[in-house]
Amino acid sequence: MPPLKRLSEELGLPPLAEAPPQRPPCPLPQVEPALKNLDEQVLLGLQGLVRSDPNSPALQAWMEKLLRACELGRLELATRLAGRGLSRRQARRVVLWLCLLFLEDFDVSNDARLVNIVLKLMDQRWLQARRPGRLPPAPDRESWIALLRLLVHVLLAASLMRIARPDWTVPQNFSARQRLEKASALPMQPPAAWGPPPPVAVISPNPYSLYTLACLELLRVHGVPVSAVVVRKLMSVGRFVSEYRRDGKRLLRKIWQKLILKRRAYARRAYQSLPGYLRQIGLEHRHVQDWARRQHVPVYYCKTINDPPVIELLRQLRPAAVVFTGGGLIRESVLELSGRGVLNCHMGLLPPYRGMDVVEWPILEGQADHVGITVHLMARGVDEGDILVMHVAPREHTHDIRQLRERMEEMSPKAIVSAVLRLLSGQLQPLPQAVQDGRQYFVMHPRLRAIAIKKYRRILASSQGSVA
Repeated sequence: MPPLKRLSEELGLPPLAEAPPQRPPCPLPQVEPALKNLDEQVLLGLQGLVRSDPNSPALQAWMEKLLRACELGRLELATRLAGRGLSRRQARRVVLWLCLLFLEDFDVSNDARLVNIVLKLMDQRWLQARRPGRLPPAPDRESWIALLRLLVHVLLAASLMRIARPDWTVPQNFSARQRLEKASALPMQPPAAWGPPPPVAVISPNPYSLYTLACLELLRVHGVPVSAVVVRKLMSVGRFVSEYRRDGKRLLRKIWQKLILKRRAYARRAYQSLPGYLRQIGLEHRHVQDWARRQHVPVYYCKTINDPPVIELLRQLRPAAVVFTGGGLIRESVLELSGRGVLNCHMGLLPPYRGMDVVEWPILEGQADHVGITVHLMARGVDEGDILVMHVAPREHTHDIRQLRERMEEMSPKAIVSAVLRLLSGQLQPLPQAVQDGRQYFVMHPRLRAIAIKKYRRILASSQGSVA
């Protein structure tokens, strides 16, 4: 006798059907994938696709749209749902149901970004239980919401345990392997046939950027004239609010390290950090304005990189290329006036790892050997432009992910200046990116980040053990 049937007889329960009939999945309504169109019918349809056809293009389109909408607008999610006429209770039910859908899809797709957004959504106060651990005494609407919330927490804990396993990996398609090279060696000797180097413009995220200073000095050493430096102003309420929404409390630590401690944030290391490299090339300037004044290069300050004065400046200068060292997203109006293009050094290997925290994400997904930097031309989509060159980051002499990032920071100015020289001299041709081979990642939740840190320590320990 089957164990479930025997158990039901012992407990005096009604007999179990031998083969319970399964309901056909609810069809997905033919509406545009968007958060504004999300309702219970769509949720039922998506749930049916996850169970019956997880590779469906319609399902993948919906999940990407919902993931992006929740990542970028999770702080206003309750307000947006209320704007559609939903009560607070109805909004809770929809979002909790959406969390269950994300976790169910993760069980099939292995996409940890779905667990990441569920962690962020469950951190929202309006979704948390008023009395944690207690259900209402009588069944009502609140008890069903509490049950949904409990189910999300159970599945979330199981998903985190799965991700934390050492053997959990996510295969990636590195379709641009031919652009992987050893770290750039500078200074380079431009070819004699090149002639006078054409001028370039440089975009800086703030007046104290060490990365910008390193790029400016390397361009000068290699004889590339800088026609202008565009610097984004620091004192902007809008900039602080937008970056705080994206980075959260990490923004405060970033301000402390980058703008207050500056070079002092880098203690003595067993490897060469960015301040150490600046000392090696003899650059003692601490302000972009100081370097520009010494080299007679004009500096222009702006609130955003896309301000009309910046567009007019590029229209007048007509630079051969623009070197981007940070400062936010760039619109097409700026891209169109940038000569050969806007060069950016992305802290991840493309196309698999686009977006944010792409040092931590490969480590979390078991791809620690594919942590590196990519110099590419910026495009309308996030990190979707043509690839120029890629370098794998060395792990030697690092003890944590922060130090791995420091090594990558030291590589970045050499890589981007080398790419500028080779691009403008015709030695390097852009490689179109296979966008379908990658994903856009977002800021990693602290709980996933803690798992990534543990995995990296385990990798370092195993490598040291094998060397010993």
